[in-house]
Amino acid sequence: MTQKTEQASKSTLKPYQFKLKAVLIWGALLVLGLILKAIEWPLDGVLIVSGSAAITAYALHHIFRSKGKDSLNNAILSLAIIWLAILIWGVFFNAGYPYNKYGLQFYSYCFVIVFLIYEVVRFVKLRKK
Repeated sequence: MTQKTEQASKSTLKPYQFKLKAVLIWGALLVLGLILKAIEWPLDGVLIVSGSAAITAYALHHIFRSKGKDSLNNAILSLAIIWLAILIWGVFFNAGYPYNKYGLQFYSYCFVIVFLIYEVVRFVKLRKK
């Protein structure tokens, strides 16, 4: 009986894996937004803000699960926090540059939605086991 419980506990304690594919998908939105900003087309701000919010949500979700053991995720989260500080600075102290309060609200909404999606998917996967 003890061997079965040990095997069961080892199978459930599988380490949480950082998936670079998810960061590349959300980063593609960010890069597309930067390209559209360079050629001055519409929707650049929406793509930049939603892509950066999604990357931040994924990195924060992963850091809660891995307890900060992945250095790539730590670097991505550090850059995301710096970008969030720039957004907040722009709203309160720089007259809305790079984005105004509506951009910050949109960032918050995107962040919460993506973070909750990752949590729901994780919860569903844990329930199936």
